[in-house]
Amino acid sequence: MKITAEKTTGIRPGALRAPQINDILPTALLFLAGRASVLGLYPFGTAMFAALYDKKAGYLGIISMILGIASRGGAEYSVQYILSAVLFWLYSNVFDSSSRFWAPAACGLCMLISGAGCALYMGTGAGGVLMSAAESILAAFLYVVFRKAGVFLNRRNRRSKVSQEELVCLCITLGTLISGLGGIILPFGITLSYIAAAYAVMSVALNTSLAAAGCGGLAIGLVSSMDDPDMLVIMAVFGVGAIMGNMLKMIGKYGAATGFIGGCIVGILYLGSSFEMPFSLGDIIVSTLLFVITPMSVHDAVGAFLEKSIRRDPAQTDVRAREFITARLERSADAFCELSRTLRIISDRRLNMYRRDAGDIFDEICSRVCQGCSSWSKCWSGDLRATCRNMLILLDMMETKGICTISTLPTRFREHCLRAEMFVTEFNHVYELYKKDQLFRSESKFARDLTAEQYESFAMIAAELSQEVENGFTFLEDVEERVISGLDEHNIPVGDVSVIENGSGTVEVYLSPAIGARTGAIPQILSDILSLPMAFDRSEKGVRRYIQKPRLTADWGISGVCRRNSSISGDCAFCFTSEDSHFYALICDGMGSGPSALKESRMSATLIRRFIEAGVSAKIAVKLANSALALKFDRESFSTIDLFSIDLTTGQADIYKAGAAETIIRRGGDVQTVYSQSMPAGVMSDAAAKPTRTLFSDGDVILMMSDGLSDGGVPKDWLKNQLRSSADASVMAKRITDGALKKKGGEADDDMSVIVIRILEQ
Repeated sequence: MKITAEKTTGIRPGALRAPQINDILPTALLFLAGRASVLGLYPFGTAMFAALYDKKAGYLGIISMILGIASRGGAEYSVQYILSAVLFWLYSNVFDSSSRFWAPAACGLCMLISGAGCALYMGTGAGGVLMSAAESILAAFLYVVFRKAGVFLNRRNRRSKVSQEELVCLCITLGTLISGLGGIILPFGITLSYIAAAYAVMSVALNTSLAAAGCGGLAIGLVSSMDDPDMLVIMAVFGVGAIMGNMLKMIGKYGAATGFIGGCIVGILYLGSSFEMPFSLGDIIVSTLLFVITPMSVHDAVGAFLEKSIRRDPAQTDVRAREFITARLERSADAFCELSRTLRIISDRRLNMYRRDAGDIFDEICSRVCQGCSSWSKCWSGDLRATCRNMLILLDMMETKGICTISTLPTRFREHCLRAEMFVTEFNHVYELYKKDQLFRSESKFARDLTAEQYESFAMIAAELSQEVENGFTFLEDVEERVISGLDEHNIPVGDVSVIENGSGTVEVYLSPAIGARTGAIPQILSDILSLPMAFDRSEKGVRRYIQKPRLTADWGISGVCRRNSSISGDCAFCFTSEDSHFYALICDGMGSGPSALKESRMSATLIRRFIEAGVSAKIAVKLANSALALKFDRESFSTIDLFSIDLTTGQADIYKAGAAETIIRRGGDVQTVYSQSMPAGVMSDAAAKPTRTLFSDGDVILMMSDGLSDGGVPKDWLKNQLRSSADASVMAKRITDGALKKKGGEADDDMSVIVIRILEQ
């Protein structure tokens, strides 16, 4: 049943209307709220009138509220509360009374104006004004509480969950209405307000979680007894009773009732006597009997309502899962790092073990040629220095000319050596074996270093994932509750809602709107709630993802020209944007031109893009592409890598270059050139491409190009001047390649690729 004819956002209440049947329940509830008081003040009626009552029948609400105040003994204050309600009614006819900030502030201000005016009129002085200020703050708070409770109750049939904040608001609202029953004494001294409050506490204990039961019991005890001097005792009894009842709810309503009685017993033990309790034994007995005799179908209905309403907090499970995954990833990273270090150590040890110097070559030749020669002792003992000197001369000759002949032997050595021809033959053979051995050892070390490099990259990936799992995202539960309430106020029912802040500080919202919901209005609503520009990203299996709209955007264009006599460019160039609002531009130039060069460049570019889209950092993606090319399965292969990455939220950018051509950047009137400081990918086992970090803002232009343009005789000043154009990036890129081709005489001696990027503020 609808408790109020709630106003739709943006629609003014308009003129007064005649009473209707639907006004009976809201008017009765407002009467009870008017009876609720604290320290002789009656702000509850005004707050509920402002938050929930249909202003088109405002006169009924004001009359009901004043009757409630008068029935509780506050007739002398009627003028103050009539004035506060009328002031808010006038405000709601002029302004939007659904505003999250201004409506509560207006409610409090109306209470302050009426209270301070009456205090000054009655001559109560500064004390009365101060009391009115305190009452106005309480009225503003109550407006927020009643508004949240009313919004949920009006749309409960279209809701699947309610936040813990809304549950507390419901309990405070219920406590306010129960407080309105205060002063009504039934036969045998039974107090109606205490019976209702106890019954409500047992219902909460039976149908909620332990934390929700304790919170609800305290809220109901606080609000329902604010005008009672024993308020703290009642709060404690209701809170303990709710907790104990929830712990015994496995035996049904009898367990909840028994737990509540246990809380009362705790209060009696604390006070020392049942006669010191703020409510009588009869109140406890009657409320317990009423709760027990209530049909189970009624309790099940309340339970079904609250079961869907209370979002179970999985924080502890999430924390444990996060710690477990983080620990496993960290151990995996340590294992890969240790494996990488081991491979490098073994590689260095084996290289040193098998490294052969000149003495090894001399010993091998001596054993093959000189062993058994009659002049052996003379050459290797008596004249050792001259023999070694001659051998070093021959070794140097082999290093420079690659072969040794009789004619190249030193004259004195040739005249005295008895086995000169045999020496030349064996020397060439031993040296050839030496070079092959060195080449084999070098290739083996390169392969081991390459494997170690890959393991090190895997370790870095695991470490990054561990860091992201541990600190990369945070669930904003308080924001989730605000999102649910905000969408409800705009009549957009949703199911599960998750709000996440990722490692870069940007916010993502995941929600499941009901069929037929006005999803087009959700981005603006989320933007208002979060105070951030939000935009729809994508939808998967009914779950819609909304992301924080980046501050910047990238206008980009690509243009390319093939080498003369070729229809296929060996360059691979493309741009893409990742899920975390990072824009990437990439040019890879394979060795040579044509299909084979395209195969290498495309492999590098595809690997880098796949790894980045999988969440791997650009630095590791470049390292893995380098190791893939460096494997050299069938032939030498390499590719330049020119990768540009910019965070569109912050404007921070990294430029990675591995043997790539320079990049030209224009900021206003200044021009900057970024050069490569490392070899192309695939040349060395360890890619040393270090990023150049810079910051971009609105209007900056970036020119990326392959070496067919930068090394082809195109003047650099001409390229820089092209960036001063205000044309679109795609038009600018086409102009650059067409102009460069014209300057080359209409034929390109190498493939040319250009990417132009213009950074714009959204």
